[in-house]
Amino acid sequence: MLWVKASIYKPDTPNSLRVAYVKFDVNLSSGKRYMLNRELKGKSISIWIQDHDTGDVVSDVKTKELNYYRFKASREQLPKCKAGSI
Repeated sequence: MLWVKASIYKPDTPNSLRVAYVKFDVNLSSGKRYMLNRELKGKSISIWIQDHDTGDVVSDVKTKELNYYRFKASREQLPKCKAGSI
């Protein structure tokens, strides 16, 4: 299990930070290199894991709406992130 926090913001715009959390249930081989990739569409983000060397997608594509950052909501996600197995 791997939790990923995606965040985007406009550098010149105060309070523009938007975040989304996605959980991947994926078995990754040791000794290989992986990377996250993403695509933004409007207020949503799609995230997936791919093999760094071949570009092969090794996970489902997860799509979530990006919501404005809220400190309390962010703190609630912390235990989930710590529970990840990677």
